Amino acid sequence: MIVFLPLTGRARTAGNELAQHLEAFRRVHASTSIEVMDVGPDEGSGERLRALMSRGDVVGCVAFADRLSADRLAPIAADTGKPCVFLALGEGVVGFPGKIWRGLHTAPLVSRTVSGLARAQGSLRMAIVRPEVPYGEAHAVLTRAAFEAAGGVVVVERVYSAKKPDWSAALNELTKTEFDCLFIPDRATVAASALAHLASMGLWSRGAATSFSDRRSVREIVVLGTPEWYEPSVLRASARYFEGSLFPLAFAEESVTGAKLASHLRDANLGRPTALDALLWDAILALHHHLERRPETSTAPSDAVSSSALYSVGVSLLPGSTEAVRSLFAVKVHDGQVSPLP
Repeated sequence: MIVFLPLTGRARTAGNELAQHLEAFRRVHASTSIEVMDVGPDEGSGERLRALMSRGDVVGCVAFADRLSADRLAPIAADTGKPCVFLALGEGVVGFPGKIWRGLHTAPLVSRTVSGLARAQGSLRMAIVRPEVPYGEAHAVLTRAAFEAAGGVVVVERVYSAKKPDWSAALNELTKTEFDCLFIPDRATVAASALAHLASMGLWSRGAATSFSDRRSVREIVVLGTPEWYEPSVLRASARYFEGSLFPLAFAEESVTGAKLASHLRDANLGRPTALDALLWDAILALHHHLERRPETSTAPSDAVSSSALYSVGVSLLPGSTEAVRSLFAVKVHDGQVSPLP
């Protein structure tokens, strides 16, 4: 099996770290043969992929690539007739059901999970505070649709500059609005700053210990974030503001499966795992099981159904599907640590 990683170009740091961590994969899963190749930023990567996939000993590929590279490589991979999983967000990888699967959590999946979390906490009125960038806008639009479909309503949406947020302009008006949950689709560092400003106005995450002597001046809300909030050092540093907040993840070291992956890397002296490690390992294993379980009468690898859930929420390669990651789990912050919700 070929594993395409960006070993050169702008994403080479992440690509080389993933490749290094795959040394531990080889020790633990010796029966799954993998060959790591450079996806590269150049136009020739497509022909390299075609040549490699045409080899008789290659059964499929897993590729981690940026959006442009994935859009360029996916049609070539599909033409080879061998199954591939792309860890990429490019829309070009979703046009080949049963041949190409996208193996990352997507904005629609995150938004549906956030909406479900809010409703599970009894929330009906949501405020969205987001950066003025496509990422923030997409999550706001999708979360609004999912939350309203679930019976809730988004009562206010405030936008701030991603370069230099003006929290007074973006947040001060929230004290005049009735809402019971707040969604901030941004990095943990930005969310921490926003939550600190809200706390200064008496708005706290539900369950947070406050310094207010008069509890009647405190308004508690359900605080929701995105997987980008999984920055343990930030959560610890701003623990009092994140206390009780909720967000979805595909992977966390604090989960049973995440701890298993962390143990494998620690035993090999290879540092700590990331969500990309977990998804990459799961994608390789899912593709391996997918091919092992292929019916002997089938001529198409995509006819088989397989799934693997060893290090993350899991990757499932279903016939006729284009999304390999089909669910996320929810975590709650307590004392600067996250723990999966039951």
